Amino acid sequence: MPAIRIDLFEGRSPEVKKQLVQNITQAVVDTLKCSPEAVDIIL
Repeated sequence: MPAIRIDLFEGRSPEVKKQLVQNITQAVVDTLKCSPEAVDIIL
């Protein structure tokens, strides 16, 4: 189970954070051949 922690400066909109999580999740799925449900991302 990949676990990824991302520290961001304040001021990012929820929409931007959601898109970031989706893009990183897809990159992990494509690279590691795991399911999206297995990816944990902490903002």
